[in-house]
Amino acid sequence: MHRVIIVLLLTVCFWAEAALSAELEVITENHPPFSYVENRAVSGFATEIVLEMMELSGLPLHRNEIQLWPWLRGFNALKNRDNILLYTVARTLEREDQFQWVGPIYRVKQCILALADSELENFDPNDFTKLRIGTLRGGTSEKILFSSGIPLGRIERVHDPELNIKKMLKGRLDAIAFDELAVRYMLLSLGHDPQEIKILRQYSSVDYYIALSNKVDSHVVERLQASLDYLKASGRVDKIIENYMN
Repeated sequence: MHRVIIVLLLTVCFWAEAALSAELEVITENHPPFSYVENRAVSGFATEIVLEMMELSGLPLHRNEIQLWPWLRGFNALKNRDNILLYTVARTLEREDQFQWVGPIYRVKQCILALADSELENFDPNDFTKLRIGTLRGGTSEKILFSSGIPLGRIERVHDPELNIKKMLKGRLDAIAFDELAVRYMLLSLGHDPQEIKILRQYSSVDYYIALSNKVDSHVVERLQASLDYLKASGRVDKIIENYMN
């Protein structure tokens, strides 16, 4: 009799957790090479890692179920809704207690970048208030610029970082503030040499994570972290990244 009760309780717990995980909404943004649309489906090395993590965790996810939204829309959903998984998110002190974290996925350099042939060779790196700088609306790079005293009128805010790269190539912006890897990768995808840009200033290195709403079941978060740890230890994460970077 006791054995039957234990089995029933385990079954109820399993289905309760399965129902909870089924309600999880997975959101990302256009942020190559981490996540982007290719052949009408979400791709990128962070996407592949998330898909394999979900499978290993017993929470299978099809890539067509991943929603690709503008960064600020996805981030606001993460803050205001109970069932969101958003990737990739810079884990900062300001955000630490707002979400649950799984990671890290990858470390990046956040920089102010300009075209390599621009006339900013001798520009004072401590004075960026004279530049027209492109940012991702609501991103960490933008927050750093605001805190540095750069006037709002000098900042071009967009929902997709690729838009600002195109503007800089056309001479409509002096520089962009974003992570170096993504900018070089997007240049390549636009048919340009990744070496066509230079770093004017690196202002931080940050780790990108998967962030989940605080009300997502902690067991789901723990299972996802364990799956990521396994993929790292087995060399699978390195292989996925290598396939995209080559």
